[in-house]
Amino acid sequence: MNDIDNRGDQTLSRALRIIRDEYGSDELSVDSLSCSCGVSRRVLERVFRDRLDKSPLEIITLRRIRIARELLLCSDEPIAEIAAKVGFADVKSLRHHFQRQEGLTPGAWRKSRKSQTSLGRTVTTP
Repeated sequence: MNDIDNRGDQTLSRALRIIRDEYGSDELSVDSLSCSCGVSRRVLERVFRDRLDKSPLEIITLRRIRIARELLLCSDEPIAEIAAKVGFADVKSLRHHFQRQEGLTPGAWRKSRKSQTSLGRTVTTP
């Protein structure tokens, strides 16, 4: 592996750690992520595309949606609180991204999953 590939892998690992740990921060952005990784936004975008076939913003959004699903399933917190907790600017933003990913609004998804659980079905969250 050459130095460029190795640096790209290190950048990706660092960026993914930051996303994992700071997904709920409203200050987490592609620009702040590239700054924390010590590379330009363009380099960060290229590393993500080359290795994950997704942009940094897509990975941040997917992480936030995954955590939102867990909170929707395991808590009765209002959706507005969940949106803020996972780093979305508002409920509208969470609803947009969630529906795009899951095919249902957060409220409808929660209701369908909780009704499946109450019927004794096992619910798995990918």
